[in-house]
Amino acid sequence: MSSRAAPRAVLAVVLALGALLAAPSLAAAGGEPLLEARLEGSHGYWLTIRGHGQTVSLTTSHAAKLSQKRGSYAVYLVRGKVGAGSIRASFPGFGSVALRFHRGGRVTHGKPQRGCFGPDRTTAHHGYFTGAVSFRGEGGYTVAHAHRVKGASVTPSALNCAPPKSTGQRTSEQAKRTSIAAGWKLGLDSVRFLAATDRTHGARYIAASEHSEGQIAIYRVAYTRAAQQSFTSDMALSSASLSPPAPFSGTGNFQRGPHGNKIWTGTLAVSFPGEPSVALTGPEFRTQLNRTW
Repeated sequence: MSSRAAPRAVLAVVLALGALLAAPSLAAAGGEPLLEARLEGSHGYWLTIRGHGQTVSLTTSHAAKLSQKRGSYAVYLVRGKVGAGSIRASFPGFGSVALRFHRGGRVTHGKPQRGCFGPDRTTAHHGYFTGAVSFRGEGGYTVAHAHRVKGASVTPSALNCAPPKSTGQRTSEQAKRTSIAAGWKLGLDSVRFLAATDRTHGARYIAASEHSEGQIAIYRVAYTRAAQQSFTSDMALSSASLSPPAPFSGTGNFQRGPHGNKIWTGTLAVSFPGEPSVALTGPEFRTQLNRTW
């Protein structure tokens, strides 16, 4: 991945994961319903199981509903069997899922969207799943076993709606945004980090990792917001320093050498579910510091 492409690559990962983990209407495509089950694991973690077609995901997070300001989660993704109100999948090395859905009577509807082709909102039939869920995360960071869990069947699984139009209006302060992107990729594994700061929104930090082995792919994301002062840089964009709060730790330092070489050093690290200390600096990272006007 080139340093010029790093910001776009990080944003692509974040958007893809956000689509997978956000509202059920964004999680999958097709005419079949999206099945979703949720249960509580050990050490304060929640597990969300989603199934559609041949894809089953199991997400772990420290909150039943992710905050927009700070959080972290891991997604374990495998091929499984979903249909006729059932989810079956094996997560090699972690556990398995074999569940059947039973409607419980309550029905809710999503918020109507504009510019849709076909349905403009989702309908969720709530109920419960019976069967078996067994999961143990890396090092036992969370463990869950259950035979009955709450859940829902959501239709349609995806809405075909146009995105909201941007007004195109930006204040001068919003336009002056400084960002730094760093990442590495080796085979099927990668780590990416993105930070941005401006006077309107303060500093925002996000890190994502991807690991694939055999039949399972694991995606992890951590993000937070902080004061603008946690991310500083000089006017010439020759140096920058940042110190984001938890789930991050340490400091990252960027230096641009006299020959244009970029040096990204420091103790900056992130704590993902299942990976408590992942380095976000070092010579293997391709790094880019930018400012918009």
